[in-house]
Amino acid sequence: MSDVKIPSGSNYLRNRSNPKRKAEEAISAFKALLNDKTHPENQTTSFKNNEVKILNDLLVAANEMDSLNPGEGIFSLIVLCLRSSLMMKDKNLELQVKIRDLELQIKRLKKQ
Repeated sequence: MSDVKIPSGSNYLRNRSNPKRKAEEAISAFKALLNDKTHPENQTTSFKNNEVKILNDLLVAANEMDSLNPGEGIFSLIVLCLRSSLMMKDKNLELQVKIRDLELQIKRLKKQ
């Protein structure tokens, strides 16, 4: 087995050990999770397990980034949380406007 030599220029091995790459993949998975439209009552055990896996991947990637450059991983998570909060605020406001418009339409229809 010692005769086997792994090529040093392997992109696979470089990407596999690259904490920033892992963080980017985990963040992409988290964004997809935020955009998922599955109703909470319809979320299966495997769906919940996937949520936990994605959160775990985020934490592991942040920890690995912190080990290379202290603070980088935790600040990445903080920025992700803040951006996610702003995105949820915007979605909440959009829904409030839609509800207000629908309530106005209902009032108009009742008057007719």
